[in-house]
Amino acid sequence: MKKGRNLIIALAVLVVLGVVYILAKQGLFEETEETGETVYVADLNADDIQEISLQLGEETVKFIKNDDTWKLESDENFPVDEDKLGTLLDAVADLEAVRELTDAEDVSEYGLDSPSNTITVKNGDGEEIVLRIGDSASTGDIYVNNSAKEGTVYTVSSSFESEFDKDVYDFAQSTDFPEILTDNIQKITVENAGDTYVFYQEEREAENTDETEDSTDTADESTDEETSEESATEMVWVLQKNEETPVDADSTKVGTLTSQIAGMTYTDYVNYNCTDMSQYGLAEPTAKITVDYTDSDGEEQTTVLYVGSTDADGNYYTHVDDNTEIHVVSSSALSEFLGINVDDYKAAEETEETTEDTASEETTE
Repeated sequence: MKKGRNLIIALAVLVVLGVVYILAKQGLFEETEETGETVYVADLNADDIQEISLQLGEETVKFIKNDDTWKLESDENFPVDEDKLGTLLDAVADLEAVRELTDAEDVSEYGLDSPSNTITVKNGDGEEIVLRIGDSASTGDIYVNNSAKEGTVYTVSSSFESEFDKDVYDFAQSTDFPEILTDNIQKITVENAGDTYVFYQEEREAENTDETEDSTDTADESTDEETSEESATEMVWVLQKNEETPVDADSTKVGTLTSQIAGMTYTDYVNYNCTDMSQYGLAEPTAKITVDYTDSDGEEQTTVLYVGSTDADGNYYTHVDDNTEIHVVSSSALSEFLGINVDDYKAAEETEETTEDTASEETTE
């Protein structure tokens, strides 16, 4: 009976030890050095870093600092945005540990034998530090180690890994789409699929839809006449397709186009100096959108957006004017310009006249 009880106790101990081992492997029960002080994984000064190499997307890139200017090793002409790169350097230099795990000899338990990213930094003295990013801990943090501190593994915030979920063009200087206000747009020309559509504003005599009532007050009549003369004209949007007769356009629907232009942004940056536009379908563009407008200084400006082929996500490669930068614009931002139908933009009066003409022709027949 006593032997049976001892066997049960032994089995229970084995179970407990097994659970402890599993929890330890998952990062829930690890030997942790509690210092009460902030522990920095790399212990670096961002200003001292002279080189950094890391995995961005599918490629390993290296940035080198020469004469206080950062360059991309593989392309010295690459327009490095030093503010964006500086943010990355600060993230590496100021990386704080959530937990410090000592005596972590088997790095494979933390996914550090096949890291998702390896960041190598070098200071002015040539000293090199290698940081490796491993698996996620059960707490949601990620495991990291430092080549200068063998035998120690850290857990750090998962936000650190997101700093590297980018490509090299996320660290490039680029020009934004020109700032254009909707109210300042005077003309939009869209060339697409062999047709040309021109939206332009035309000054017209304002239509007075209010019925004039008899009045014995001569002074009021005089005032009304003066007010009417002052507001006797209005701007009307007009649409012309190719050489066809222009038609009045619905200002609300044209407003959709002007709003798209005013809110135009790039979703991606893929080439800072394209020498072969054909690889983006821009040697023979899918569409050409020309916008005439006045800038904030009241000066007349013209911007031309060339639309090329689509990327893997169905968005469009574009470039502006003579700029050789290639940016991606979402398909939703360009859909209104591609496949314009004149009937969709006709003002209500134009639509009614067309309907009446059609009915008249059918009656005559």
